[in-house]
Amino acid sequence: MDEIQHIREQRALSSVRALVDRVQRDDRLRRRVILWALVAFAPAAALIVGTLLRTSENERWVAEDQSRPCELASWAAQSGELERSLRESGMPNPQIQKKIELERPYLMANAKIECNSAARK
Repeated sequence: MDEIQHIREQRALSSVRALVDRVQRDDRLRRRVILWALVAFAPAAALIVGTLLRTSENERWVAEDQSRPCELASWAAQSGELERSLRESGMPNPQIQKKIELERPYLMANAKIECNSAARK
């Protein structure tokens, strides 16, 4: 009886070992499949993300290019008005040029604000 019990235990142990080996093999296979799927889909995902980012940048550039003529026209009008007012006040030409150069960033920012608010309406 004892020997039969020992044989059964050996078979059970062998079966358990085989089951554990199979589970471990399945886990390794599953990890390989996941790894290969990631390797296969990573370039496609990178391509899609790159395309989306490039498209959004192109849209932004197109919007900037469309607003540029408006900004330049607004800046020209504002700087012309500033120049006329400075000439009427009797300021000499070199000082007028310096003043316009100092005011140019503010005039461009104001022109951008005007064009953006006009585009939203």
